[in-house]
This record gives sequence, C-alpha cells and structure tokens, in this order.
Amino acid sequence: MFSIQIRAQNAALIVRRLSSDDFVQFEVFEVSPQNAAIMTTKGKLLCSYPGPAIQVPVDIFKDECFLRELSSFLVQMDADCLDSTPTAFKAGSVVYEVRESVHPKYISELLVGILRGYGQPAVVDRITKRIGDEILWDNAYKPWRRSPLWLTLRVTLQSSLRAEYLYKPFILFFHTHLLRCCVRKNFPSELLYVMRVKIARRLLKLGPAASHFIHEFVQDTSREIEALLSKRWTTFQAKGSICPTLQLEELDFLADTKISLQNSYNYLSMVLCPDFHRFSEAGFNPSNGTRLNSIRDFSQFTNGRLTNAIDNDQYIALKDFEFVVGESLESWIAASRGNNDAPDVIASCIQQYVAGARHLYGENAEDNSIMILTILDLWVALDTFTIQQCPLLKQYSPEIPSDFLHPLLLHRSSTLLRALRIEEYLCRRHKESCNSTSIFSNNVKESSFAVKYFRDSKDLQCLHDEITADGERKRAQKRAELGCLNETSRSLLQSASRKDHEMSRNSFGDQVHSKKCKKCRLVRQANSMEICVHEWPLPCSTVHAQQTVFELSPPNAFSAWRGITYLILRDIGLSSVPDLRGKPEILLDSFSGLSRWVVLHPKDSRVTIGSTTKSFSIQTHYKKIQIPAEESSVLVNNGLSYRLFDRIRRSWTIDSFSASNVSELCTPPIPTSSPYRHLHHFVSNSKHTPNDIIVSQTDCPREITLHEFLAFSGLRSGPRLQWLNIARELASPYLSFRREEVHTLVTQAAWQLGPLSDGVREWHIDLSVPSFGNALLRELESLLEKIRANWLEEVTVRTIGASDISDPDSYLISL
Repeated sequence: MFSIQIRAQNAALIVRRLSSDDFVQFEVFEVSPQNAAIMTTKGKLLCSYPGPAIQVPVDIFKDECFLRELSSFLVQMDADCLDSTPTAFKAGSVVYEVRESVHPKYISELLVGILRGYGQPAVVDRITKRIGDEILWDNAYKPWRRSPLWLTLRVTLQSSLRAEYLYKPFILFFHTHLLRCCVRKNFPSELLYVMRVKIARRLLKLGPAASHFIHEFVQDTSREIEALLSKRWTTFQAKGSICPTLQLEELDFLADTKISLQNSYNYLSMVLCPDFHRFSEAGFNPSNGTRLNSIRDFSQFTNGRLTNAIDNDQYIALKDFEFVVGESLESWIAASRGNNDAPDVIASCIQQYVAGARHLYGENAEDNSIMILTILDLWVALDTFTIQQCPLLKQYSPEIPSDFLHPLLLHRSSTLLRALRIEEYLCRRHKESCNSTSIFSNNVKESSFAVKYFRDSKDLQCLHDEITADGERKRAQKRAELGCLNETSRSLLQSASRKDHEMSRNSFGDQVHSKKCKKCRLVRQANSMEICVHEWPLPCSTVHAQQTVFELSPPNAFSAWRGITYLILRDIGLSSVPDLRGKPEILLDSFSGLSRWVVLHPKDSRVTIGSTTKSFSIQTHYKKIQIPAEESSVLVNNGLSYRLFDRIRRSWTIDSFSASNVSELCTPPIPTSSPYRHLHHFVSNSKHTPNDIIVSQTDCPREITLHEFLAFSGLRSGPRLQWLNIARELASPYLSFRREEVHTLVTQAAWQLGPLSDGVREWHIDLSVPSFGNALLRELESLLEKIRANWLEEVTVRTIGASDISDPDSYLISL
C-alpha cells in the first residue's frame, strides 16, 4: 500500500494490494474541502473517505507500460494548473484564484474513468471524519488552511488499521513520541502543557482499548513533562521573587513631612499679602494691524494673507473682508475679465474665509447668514470666470439649488439686494442648463461633463493616445519577457527530467534522499519562477477611459469651481450628514500606470477620483503569476473602478445634493434649560398648520400658559401670514416679549428671506401695503410706550428694533 497527495489537483490517491484477491485497489478523495462548504457549515464538516474506488487486476497493474503512463500522469497532474483551478473574473480578465480549493475532477473523474476501463468499481467500507478545517486570512497571499498532507496520512492510516482497531492507539503513541521529541527540543512550557492535555484526553477517550504498553508510555511521558514544568516554574519563582525593600528604620519622618513648595512660595505670599487685589484692571490694547476694508484687488488676499489677517484680529478682519466683497467685488470682476488666474484667486478667498468664519461664528444665525451670502457672492464670481474659460460648464446645472438662500436672516437693504442678484443668477443658470447629468454624478455616460470636454479637447485626446502607445510598448516588452521565462522554465524541467535523484547515507547508515539533489534543485528553480502582470493603464470602457484622462489633467478653472461648489454643498449645506463609509483602494495620482501624467493642482484639487477596487499590478494577489503562464493571465485589463473622492474629508463624494440647505446654520438654538426648548420646530420653519398646533397642545410646557403656547407656535404658521401674526401679537398680552426665545421667534419670521416670485419676496409682500405698514408701526410704538419706564425690557426693545421699518422705501426696494 502507498498513498500520494496530488497537490495541484487537491486530491489524494491510495493504492492497495488486496491480500484476498488478485486485484490492486485505487482509492481517491479530496484533501481540502471547498471554501464555501467550510465557511457555511456550523461546527465541523462531516466527510466520508475514500471517494471513488476502482479495482484493477494485478497483471494489468504490473504491466510496465501501464505503470509508466500512470506515473507520468500523476507527476504531471501534481504540477499542472488546469481548468479545474478556480478562476476570478476581474475587469474583464480571467485569472487563477489561488485562495480557493481546486476541484479534484481530473483525479476523481478522469483518472477513475480511465481505471474503470481496466477494472471494476470496488466496494469499500468508508470512514466518516469530522473535519475542523479553518480559512484564516489577514492581508496574506493565501489563507491559512489545515495541512492536506496530514489529512492524507490520517485517512491512509485509519483506513488501513481499521480492522485491528489500531488507528487511535497508534495516533496516541505517535503524539506521545512527538511530545518527547518536543521536550528534547526545549519547546515553550505553554505548548508542552497543551500537548500533554491533548494526549491525556486521547488516553481517557480510549479507556480499556489502550494497551498496557501505550498506557505506561503515556504516563512516563506525562511524569517527565510534569517534572520539567515544575522545575521551570520553580526557577521562574526564584528569579522573579521580590525582596522586601521597605526599611522603616532608615526613614526620616521629620524630613520627609517638611514640604518646601519652592515653586509655589511667591504665589502664596502674594495671595496672603493683605494688600493683594483679587481683580486687576486690564488695559484695552487695540490691534495696530493693517485694515482690509480699503483693499480693492482680491489677489491681495491670496497666499494665506487673509488667513494671517484673521488670525491677528478675527472679527475686524472678517467684517472688513465681508465689506470689501459687498462693495468691490463687482468692479474687480469687470476689471479681471480675461485673467486666467481669477478662478484661483476667488477659490483661495473662499477657502480662507470659510476656515476663519465657520469656527468664529459658531451658532450665530445672523453672522452665519452674512457668511453664506458672502460665500455665494464669491461663488457667482467664480462661476462667471469658469464659464468664460470652460463654456461647456454653462450647459450643466450649477448644482447649488436656487432656493439655497431662502433660510438666510437678512434685514439690511444692501444685503437683500445682493441676495436678490444671487438668486436670480442661480435661477438663470438652472434655466439655461440643458444637460441633466450632475457634475458630481458617478454614473459616467456620454453626457457627462468629463466625457464631453474630452471629446472637444485636442490636448486630452493627444494625452490619451500617448498613454495608449506607452501601454502597447510595455505590453510588447512583457510579452517578450513571458516567452523568455516560459522557455527557461521548460529548459529547466527538461534538464531535471534527464537526471536521477541523488541519494546519500545518514548517520545511521541508511540511504536517504540527498539535500543537494541536482534534479530537485532544478525543479525548485523552475517552480519558483514568476512574472509580474501588466495591467492596461486605462479602463476598458470608452467613457470611463475618457473620464480618467480628463481627471489626469482637468482645466484649472473647473478644478477650482468643482472643489468650491462641493465645499458649499457638502461642508455648509450638509454639514451634519455623516460621511459615506469606505475608503478608496487607490487614488488616481497613486496608480503607477498613470502617475507620470497626473497634473496636480495643490491649491484647489479637493475632488479627485479613487478606485473602489484594487489594482491588478499593485495591490492584488494576482500581481505575480507562476511560470509557465499564458499570455491572457499576464496581460490583464485595468482592474480599477473609479468614483469621485473628497480629499479633505477623506470620503466618497455624495451623489445628490437635493437636500443641501442652510436652515440649521440660520436658525438660532434655544437653550436646553429654557421652557421653550421643545418648541424649537415652531421657530425653525413655517410648515406647521393650525391643526398641527392643536394636536401639539399636549406638549405645552408647564412653565408657560396654553394661550402663550398657542401664540408662540402659531406666529410662523403659514409663511404668508407671518407679518400679520406679528402685528396681532404685538397688541396681544399672551407673548412675553422680554423672553429671548420670543425675540428669536420674531426675528426669524421678520428676517428670513423665503422664496422669490417675480423679484419680490413672497413672505414679506405685506410690507408693500401702506396701510399694513402704518398699522405695524403703530403697534410697535404702542408697545414701546408701554415698556418705556421698565429697564427689564431690554429684549423687548431689541425685538421692536428688529421689526421696525423706519425706512420703508429702501426696504420695499430691497424686496
């Protein structure tokens, strides 16, 4: 009897000479179960061994021609990777999947079928084993699996020793002998302990079936292990014992309890001094830095100069910059037409301004409204310059919703006029756009901006041709390298086939296989040969390849426009939305196949493309192929699947910005200690109806009356009724105007822009009615007269000032 593991076919073959008959029996079985069977099975896998079995007459088996062909077949099957090897389909290329078990069909079906022609099926008593196989993998070329050779040996032994019930006693004896060898090799204590426990468990399970010799052998080994472990433990205790270090007689308690406090002496003396003043007057030292309000050239804000000014004097610098944007931006735009650097200047200003203002303004709704208005003013200038340099952009949506400014709280005529111009510009851009494909869409198609720009750009088309030519040249070199390596491998194997294995004698005088065997060295050399795959630099899809080339060298203005637009929509409009999960396997500028053509724009290249899949030639375990190999396995397609990636947030970009709005930034929060804290939703929007208010009466806080609850929650009920409700509540006794929460409610209703219709703000159209304006002023004057002598009504005075329209002409013009 002999057994052989046929490694390349994931199979084992046992050949037996039957004593009771003139037959030789061939038994075949699989040595490593399929990954799916192991991963989906709870507990251990039940497998029957062997598989197919064939009996062949002895005279046929002894035939020299039969043995030669059988030996040649088995040797070839042990090395060849055939179509039974699992494959993976990646980017249109079929590659061998070395992490999956091979189907043993060329042994269990082909070889068994051939042998069936010489003999007949054999009836065998099969054994069932509980296979505790594992598939453990962590950033490795192949997963860890239990040894298939060990399974082959166990199945061979158990099926051969089954009649005499010697398998389990033999395994116990073998493990005990192995444990003794481990003692001689000075194995760690924990391994020796675990092995001894394993052997003791096997002996217990065998019980009386274990012979006296086996029992004594195991006990002697266990006693030897116990003595060794006890000796090691005693030695460890002796080395690690802690001697007492506390010597009480050597301590000086008087000296040790005297605290000098050398570093605190001066401070304590100053505090204990009778003429010490707890509060010291701090003088006011105004900043002497250069003011920004006189700057008219926005290029003077670049290169971090605006950031430096904000760091030196935050509020003054920000207000100066906002003043310059409101007063001088239009004139600078007119003077900078034809300036190719203008988009970079605007992008730099927005980035520096947002970085300073977002942190400083915090939850201040009025300041945030001015910040958003300033950013949108600058964005309109950026969009104008970008369209001048990339006219194709005009066909696409500006991405920023036309109602983006509706939540802003503005009350000055100048800011209202600026908001009107911005919204009219956005509406005009949306109307003029004829392509519905979003700039930020990851669904690349014929109508995508990158694809259409590529087809209009001679430079990008030349870049595509250059990349393609370079790829063809490298493929030709790789093809020649593959042919050379295949020929070398074939030559080594032929040389090895003409040699015999070299033998030598060991220390016992037995003849063994020589470690310096030349035949084996040639085989190992041939088997160790590998070749790196060549990955085509561009995706197979035409539109994806054109998008990739576009992203290698996008227009400077477009890159700035896309980054700033994404900043507005994502960081400001969707600031509370969590980032998308997942990280790119590789970014475009890190891919070795294209990195030499990447044109970086470090100032504003926030949005780029990254791949959701790994690169063949850099990251996957397919990057090297064993020789001999076919050309289709070495010359593979591009394995990258690109989508837009945000470098700043280190996350994938959001596909849709339909929900992007600034309501949260433009709504003042209500303190959690306030009795109105549960009524914030009545402040933040005007969508609630009278029926909603009636239903919500059960939520009325105990600290306020039901009448005040109804008045508070109903003031913004109905966007066109807000000014009428304000006028009514001014004369009503129910709202406590001295409360900060009521002031927030009134200013939210009076200052929030709302939608635009024919150049007029719908929510504030009542202010254009003279009779209503006069009635509102009378109620404000009446309320002011009531509180004139009460110094506690400071908040009420601010509310009256927020609702005052003392200059109705300018106010109506701004509307």
